[in-house]
Amino acid sequence: MEFPLTAPAYGSNIPGIGGDDEINMYIETATESALVTRILIPTPALRVECVETSSGACRGMYRAASGRVFQVAGATLYELLENGTRTARGNIGTASGPIGMSDNGNHLILLDGGAGYTFDFVANTLTEITDAEFPNGANQVAFIDGYFLTYEPGSLFIRWSELLDGTAWPLLNRTSAYASPDEVASVIANGRELWAFGPLSGQVFYSTGEADQQFAPVQSVALDVGTDAPHSIAVARDSVIFVGAGKDGHGRVFRSNGYTVAPISTRGIEGILSDAGDLSGSVAHVHSFNGHTFYVLTVAAAEKTVVYDVDLGEWHERAWMNPDTGELKRWRGTYGCFAFGKMLMGDSNGNAVYRLSSDHWKDQKPDASGEWNIKRRRTMPHLVSGGKMVQHADFELWGRMGEGLVQGHGEDPVFILSWSNDGGREFYGVQHVKIGRLGNYDIRARFVMLGQARDRVYRIEMTDPVPFAWAGARGKVRVLDA
Repeated sequence: MEFPLTAPAYGSNIPGIGGDDEINMYIETATESALVTRILIPTPALRVECVETSSGACRGMYRAASGRVFQVAGATLYELLENGTRTARGNIGTASGPIGMSDNGNHLILLDGGAGYTFDFVANTLTEITDAEFPNGANQVAFIDGYFLTYEPGSLFIRWSELLDGTAWPLLNRTSAYASPDEVASVIANGRELWAFGPLSGQVFYSTGEADQQFAPVQSVALDVGTDAPHSIAVARDSVIFVGAGKDGHGRVFRSNGYTVAPISTRGIEGILSDAGDLSGSVAHVHSFNGHTFYVLTVAAAEKTVVYDVDLGEWHERAWMNPDTGELKRWRGTYGCFAFGKMLMGDSNGNAVYRLSSDHWKDQKPDASGEWNIKRRRTMPHLVSGGKMVQHADFELWGRMGEGLVQGHGEDPVFILSWSNDGGREFYGVQHVKIGRLGNYDIRARFVMLGQARDRVYRIEMTDPVPFAWAGARGKVRVLDA
């Protein structure tokens, strides 16, 4: 029989019922003319673009309309250059927490939750915004139709700057999110509209083109879902994706469709969010790579990074493996932007900048002194037969084999099979099987004599740094009468 290797993951996280996962691998699809239409492939590796220094952790990355690239790490604003170096452009007043950034072609604006700053692209100078009416305390900013927009902390108000001037913020340039008595705590631009969220509700604003009231609420649009994770909001394919919250609870991921929102998280993903508890420190970004668009949500309180494939509507995880303990932690690519023909990632553990690579199968250390292994894992759904005992004669993983490296770690790669007979609570029976030295394409990755169980959960793991494309798993089983 065929085992559900490539079935959608994270159906449930209830012990004994669910618990299937997909870590550092994701589904690729093929047309009907291919041998199979769903394949598991490795997530990209992180390779150092800018070596880590001692200035603090990355807090945000941004590509300006001109193509210039900026990173805030600790209290320093850096400009990243195409040759892999960076230049410090000035300091801000805080050293931690996510940063909001946007630009109007002439200057960049930064909000750090304490104050606002502008960076002049011609003079290359960073200056604090001194307008007495500027809404200090915000840390998100958007740009629509020539205006910068943000929120006034502790209020219902949306604020915007003078036209093409991020230094001037007249008090009359504001409107209220009055659809619900909910303080605005986050904003994001979606096309020419501004989506604003409080902890319990959301509202959408549009550019009116009228001088006396440049922005106004879209009438009849009032979302009964807000967010308690303000930095989980991102835009992908003209839709807004965020960790939702409301009067009835929190811990689900929503995606907009027009002016309505609906959950896209599975029960397994919602279990991760629920277990995390405090979601306020969660951070998301969207990036495209190898034909997929991904919503990458780093849940700091859970030390996990969950990823939604916007094209397929499926989830996987990305993780960094602690080399000393083998423990899986949140992925180090917390912030992202596309620049210089590369997908660049900022490390919230430090200020290293990485690029995504599908030609490497190890993560590079942030000081470029060496590499870390990537653990890849697929825990499959339960195999049951109406409560009857099932005898498992063998297990075979098949797909792209014979891709070992010429020498060193990965020269004779293996994958590791373990299984659980108690609903996925405990895994044992660890066995290793070779998946082929370079050129050994017809090898069979097969295990035999795997015992019997009423409820079998298989798990495959791999740390060898080799490419793979696993098309399926199959085995001989026999349902016993007892």
